[in-house]
Amino acid sequence: MMTITFTKNTAYRAISDIKVGSSVQIHKGEVVICSKGGKKPTLEGSQGGVTGSPVALGRFLEPASPAETEALKRELGISGATQYRKGDFAIMTKPYTFSDGETLPEGSRLRCLKGGAKPTFLFFIEDTEAESSLPLSHISPSTRVEDCEALGQVISKLKTFKEMSEETIAFVCTITFDGMTLHAKNDGHGGCHLVTGSRTAELKLDEILTQAIVEAGMERQAGEDLTDHYLDYLCGPDGLMTFAEYVRRFRTAMEDLMASKPLN
Repeated sequence: MMTITFTKNTAYRAISDIKVGSSVQIHKGEVVICSKGGKKPTLEGSQGGVTGSPVALGRFLEPASPAETEALKRELGISGATQYRKGDFAIMTKPYTFSDGETLPEGSRLRCLKGGAKPTFLFFIEDTEAESSLPLSHISPSTRVEDCEALGQVISKLKTFKEMSEETIAFVCTITFDGMTLHAKNDGHGGCHLVTGSRTAELKLDEILTQAIVEAGMERQAGEDLTDHYLDYLCGPDGLMTFAEYVRRFRTAMEDLMASKPLN
């Protein structure tokens, strides 16, 4: 039998019912928190606590995942729990199935849209962008997906306006690179993105974006507006995937759409 060290403010999962007398104090599958460690630890569950030796308690409990510990600490208001804020990144540590039957797989990337006790996350499920709150026991803090070196020199500052977004996302954006600056915006009423700045800056950004997709093994398509793609990328999956991956998915979606249209 594996010996478990019970550590304060760490979560454990019951592998069988734990009874005190004739009543079940902690149910099988329940995740509990260790309120006191040491030679005689105490585990607190929804029905109360149990105290015993590590050997005795180790017959009924196993360590929970780091994500489950974080979620329980947050739920109980224990200091040191990770608090997700807008712009933070996370990753699914186990799959989650929504009420409509769709499953967000383990390893899916998330970006926090709204922090607080019940944060909201942006993610992609079956190549479709979605946003929802998620059980914190299923996620763990992570970092943004780093893009290629070519895009490392580009600094973009984007601000979206949800209340103005109708047919498109309303935003203003400043893009800086090589000592040059471009400004972009969209009013949210379905129109195209408006980019202003020098022609030299526009061509240089297009060159950088082209390099990004070429490094990913893709070719530039005739008539393709990569700056337009980049602005859409900033409004959506920035940090959840690379720019080249976004372009790849966009092209695939357009090909599928055209293939589904009947021939005249």
